[in-house]
Amino acid sequence: MRETDRVWLRCWQFSYITLLLLYHTVTDSVSGLVGENVLLTCVYTNDFPLLENVTVFWYQKDKPVFYILDGVPSDEYQDQMFTGRVLSFPDQYKEQNFSIILKNIQLSDSGFYDCFIPMVGFKSQVHLIVSVLYPLHTQNKSTQLLFIYLTIYLAFFKSC
Repeated sequence: MRETDRVWLRCWQFSYITLLLLYHTVTDSVSGLVGENVLLTCVYTNDFPLLENVTVFWYQKDKPVFYILDGVPSDEYQDQMFTGRVLSFPDQYKEQNFSIILKNIQLSDSGFYDCFIPMVGFKSQVHLIVSVLYPLHTQNKSTQLLFIYLTIYLAFFKSC
């Protein structure tokens, strides 16, 4: 095989794999307060069946969050910032649910979390938004007004 054919083949394979990963990407968003626990969902719903001993990788950027290796939960390769703060549900693996709970979230936990199942090229992405106060869009109007009035009141008296 000529070198140009090899390069073309590699480019085609890379493009195909990239498109496959993009095609199977699911994105979700979740928000929580500092100190709370949040559920990061990863449920495989495609038609291609998974093996019982599936491997799943959870990442935040380049940091390993949690692994399921051959159907067994593992925190062996976990980044130290997640040590002792991740729970999974092994009894749910057979239902193709690989969701995790991240405990005691901090502002530094904000960002995108990827759940990747390499056997089928499935990727589920969760955007975690961590805040100190509840975001205004999750509160009803009277709570929003009370929060705004309280903020103005405190700002006024603080300046006196």
